[in-house]
Amino acid sequence: MKNKKNVRCLHEGNILMEYHLYREALKKLKEAYSLGEMIAAYKIGKIYMQSDLQNYEKAYYWLQLGAEAGERNALYYLSKFYEYDLLGKYDLNKAYQCLCRAAEQKEVRSILHLSFWYRTGFYVKRNHIKSWSLLSEAVELGSAEACYQMGQIYEEGNEHISPNLIESAAYYHQAARQKHSYALYQLGRWYWEGIFYRRNASQAIRYLEESSNLGCSEAQYFLSSLCGMDIYPYGYRKYTLLTAAAKQNHVQAMYDLGCMFLFGNSFIQEDKETAIYWFRKAAEHGHEKAKNYLK
Repeated sequence: MKNKKNVRCLHEGNILMEYHLYREALKKLKEAYSLGEMIAAYKIGKIYMQSDLQNYEKAYYWLQLGAEAGERNALYYLSKFYEYDLLGKYDLNKAYQCLCRAAEQKEVRSILHLSFWYRTGFYVKRNHIKSWSLLSEAVELGSAEACYQMGQIYEEGNEHISPNLIESAAYYHQAARQKHSYALYQLGRWYWEGIFYRRNASQAIRYLEESSNLGCSEAQYFLSSLCGMDIYPYGYRKYTLLTAAAKQNHVQAMYDLGCMFLFGNSFIQEDKETAIYWFRKAAEHGHEKAKNYLK
């Protein structure tokens, strides 16, 4: 049975996690676990898996404790050890079992992961019906990512579903209302290119800027290409947008930055060393023009 001390320790641990005070959070969460709060095991495992205190052996230990108690988030993170061979524990059957157990408890990331496996045939036999059923379940659970994926499927179509821009737009808007950055980017692109909607540059820029502010590299690059136009006459912003996208490994943004520094312009001085740096980064990702410049 829960008591005030259990709840207080867990609550304080959660707050410390939010402020990235992980050492202090571990103390509170371990105390909460010792008092019977099984969910604390997952949170401890997550800290050891993803924070600056990363330690996969400790993460695996705590996630196992959480998974043994049936904690759905622990099951999801534990599946990563088996799928991605962390600590040499590659076992797709165990990964699948963890995901299924978590999905049964409505853990959305696990549902989406299984849907992707069935849709692509990764690790399991392709099964469109199962994939679609899982994705639909994630939509019903309110997942913005599931809505975005539905929008993509209806936009592009596949061997089972014909393109349907009405359905696609509805799902993109549903995801955008939840601040899904790539759904916002898609809507911005549609308004700019006149796809489904009548072309509306100001509406497009509004969606693209919101997406860019949320960190979408595609939106950042798209906006950088508009800089200098009458409707978007921002000079130096082109540099900041390209840099933001390049830091997220947007290959064309890397190449464009290289060109910007190679030739210079009204707001960026010519800097061949920096140009070479960005050309090399682009070339490492296979950009052929960047490889030619380096030659």
